[in-house]
Amino acid sequence: MSKTAVLRTSPLFALAILTTIFVAPALGGPPAAPAAPAATSGLDFDVEVPAGTHGPVCIAFDQPLGGRPAWSADAVRLAADSRGHWTARVPFPPGTTIRWKVTRGDWSNVEKSARGTEIDNRVAVTDRGFTRAAAVVARWADGGDAPALPAADADRFVDLGLLRPARLPSPRRVLVRLPPRYRDATEAGRRYPVLYALDGQNLFDPGRSFLGIAWELDRAADAHVAAGGAPFLIVAVDNTPERADEYLPSRDPEVGAGGRLDDFADFLFGELKPKIDAQFRLWWNGEEARALVRGTRARPPLRIWLDMGGHEGSGAEAWAGNLDRARAFRDALVGAGFRLDRELRYLEVPDGGHNEAAWAARLALWAALRGPEARAPRHRSIHGNVK
Repeated sequence: MSKTAVLRTSPLFALAILTTIFVAPALGGPPAAPAAPAATSGLDFDVEVPAGTHGPVCIAFDQPLGGRPAWSADAVRLAADSRGHWTARVPFPPGTTIRWKVTRGDWSNVEKSARGTEIDNRVAVTDRGFTRAAAVVARWADGGDAPALPAADADRFVDLGLLRPARLPSPRRVLVRLPPRYRDATEAGRRYPVLYALDGQNLFDPGRSFLGIAWELDRAADAHVAAGGAPFLIVAVDNTPERADEYLPSRDPEVGAGGRLDDFADFLFGELKPKIDAQFRLWWNGEEARALVRGTRARPPLRIWLDMGGHEGSGAEAWAGNLDRARAFRDALVGAGFRLDRELRYLEVPDGGHNEAAWAARLALWAALRGPEARAPRHRSIHGNVK
């Protein structure tokens, strides 16, 4: 077959021949230019953003970068890592002073202070090697950290926004979930008990939860009401980068954090609770409150739920140690006057892990412990997976 016949019947093949002849480098030609040497200095950005942030997270600089003009709002896009931080490595010559801010890709959603005011440019100076440039964003100019509420249930949520405690460094979002029919005119005179729940971003919305798994506290609360339990408000308080400092009463050398529990308690009881009391219709038992305030050695009028999974920790030794500590805590509560299956409910889940999925499964067994109609599983160990 002639070349002419090939070209007529297979033009793509002919194009491939011409490309090979005129574009491909000749065998034995000069070697390709060596790759540019890897950068040896610059900035390692590590940014924490408010829970519920949506859209890209970017860095803007005071100088051109990669053909982009100075102060381009999206000069560098960061990527989320396994910790939930946003990071990027950007090369700069040693000794360079960089002024920068965090945006969500546009100046209309630049970072702001916790009060919504402008903040100064952040500054970093490069050295030999890569210098860490860390930031914690308090809020965005356009409120882009607001949680996405379930569409079918949005009218039962009240977003109190970012609250900054007087004695703690980071603001945190507080979200309130109302009980069924709270807004109905027929229920206008009714008052409700309230549950304060920590790690608020993990409780309702998978989009805000650690690893994308929510505890589904809203579903557990609704199931409790459907089973005849008393309806109640939920006050969900987000955690912050100082979570371990705020939850531990003293410094834990193994964790490298702790010691600010008193400050956190002051926020909960001295700042947040009065705000909740003033804004919502809450049931209040004066006798119980007075008994707590008196500070007597008698068992306080509380109901406590305590549970532990058999696989919480890293490895068999940690699992056994955590179970021993939970049992010791249970026994200490019994010694203080709490009666098992009455004021104290204790649950062990032998194959339960330390993760959101495991806690969501346990919440299906939990019910509010306030009021005479409260229901909860009796003290026991559940064998096998909790379904």
